[in-house]
Amino acid sequence: MDIRDYLIETADQCALIAKTGRILVERLNAVVGSETTTPFSPLSAGGWDLSERVDRIAQSLLAKAVEVDHERQKNG
Repeated sequence: MDIRDYLIETADQCALIAKTGRILVERLNAVVGSETTTPFSPLSAGGWDLSERVDRIAQSLLAKAVEVDHERQKNG
């Protein structure tokens, strides 16, 4: 596996983690929100924030993979 493939694979894994985090927060809010009058906002805010950060990491990894690919094509 070369660095470009590794970056793409890692980006895919980050995207899956972010999606899973968002789903978890939605489900927790649905369960807790139905049992109390206050939504589970501390976890919700933190969960969404973490998902957004992981999404940004995935985007950065994909951008780096494209950069590596372009550099390879230019050099050879």
